[in-house]
Amino acid sequence: MNKGLKQTVIDKGYCVGCGACAAMDEAAFEINKNKRGLMQAVSKSKEKEDTEAICPFAGTYDEDEIARDLYGGLAGIKHNQYEGDYLSHACGYVNDDELRLNSTSEDIITWIARSMLEKDMIDAVIHVKKSDDADKLYAYGISKTKKEVWEGAKSRYYPMEMSEALEYVKSHDLRYLFIGVPCFVKAVRLLQKKVPLFKKRITHTIGIVCGHYKSDFFAKAMGWEMGIHPDDLTAFRFRKKYMDKTANVYGVVAKGIDEEKEAVADDLFSCDWGEGFFKYQACDYCDDVVAETADVTLGDAWLDRYTDDPRGTNLVIVRHPLIRDLLDDATDELTLEPCSKADILHLQAAAFRHRRSGVSYRLHLKDKAGEWRPVKRVEPSDDLTKKRKAIYKQRILLREESFIGFEKALEANDFSIFETHLKPYLDEYHAIYRW
Repeated sequence: MNKGLKQTVIDKGYCVGCGACAAMDEAAFEINKNKRGLMQAVSKSKEKEDTEAICPFAGTYDEDEIARDLYGGLAGIKHNQYEGDYLSHACGYVNDDELRLNSTSEDIITWIARSMLEKDMIDAVIHVKKSDDADKLYAYGISKTKKEVWEGAKSRYYPMEMSEALEYVKSHDLRYLFIGVPCFVKAVRLLQKKVPLFKKRITHTIGIVCGHYKSDFFAKAMGWEMGIHPDDLTAFRFRKKYMDKTANVYGVVAKGIDEEKEAVADDLFSCDWGEGFFKYQACDYCDDVVAETADVTLGDAWLDRYTDDPRGTNLVIVRHPLIRDLLDDATDELTLEPCSKADILHLQAAAFRHRRSGVSYRLHLKDKAGEWRPVKRVEPSDDLTKKRKAIYKQRILLREESFIGFEKALEANDFSIFETHLKPYLDEYHAIYRW
């Protein structure tokens, strides 16, 4: 018997708060931020039987099935288990230094969006922008000019939802480019299957390589560690390039009511990406690193041959022929060179491992406990080394305890409590790696 989204994805903690369910006509859900700074779907009326068809974690369609419908019949299409379907992949950058320096890893994303507007391929871009809501630093919005697109040309490791932007799409008959992380792009694709209007109006998508998605505790913790209290945080810059450092060493900037603080990201206790603080549980059950359902995917190309250039270099995975042609015709504006599957595997080795063998083991743990979990492309298995199992179990603890520790710190108004709470879990985590 189908239990619906409420009893499965939402109640069991796999909602990413994308807002697809809230964008349906007569939607049964709305999206709110919970006490842990996570965007989550909340019931407001009786759920329709088919609502799960548009949820990226309900398991109705997987990424391979969606991509096959989109790209499977294209001439020259290739496939592997890590990139999904693709026409080509490359590494490169925008030749315009102003654009390259203003962006983080997304200068080619910004270039594509602006070029599509300029060439009348689209009328508007759905992407993340600064929010007018005092409770949110950033939110999905609509840009119709190159200048507006430029203003959104930075990474935002911050929770958001797209239902308001999708409502705009429903009421404005334009051609849209959507930009988002893998699960958001997948949600758009599922909406397009269910609602013809979205298929007609959202004509292209850009995906962003994603390690995992963050609660707003992430920005608040880093800001607090730098000296800006969470109650005073008004803006956060997640990636500042340093011209005297390598591309994978960057700064973060927290802006408060009356002051601004800056630090090198790697120097902050709260910023270690691999430890997975403030991560959505759903991210531990996602097997899509490179947005396999997007027309083109962009990310950091932190290969040895590129990291010495602090301006940054993009990884580009192309699936749509119109995007391929747009890039191929831009020899004066872009510098692109082929990269190999081995390069991509090297770039995202840790992410692929966590999203393949890691997902497999976490599914096994859920099945062993008799708990509902999403259906994924990988099969549940405990056929891992003792060390690898211990690493994955400890990461689950780190995710959960990061929230508990930060909530305690907020209650006591003392950031050091967060560090003290996490230290034994981190000590154990690092000890496992020394086995």
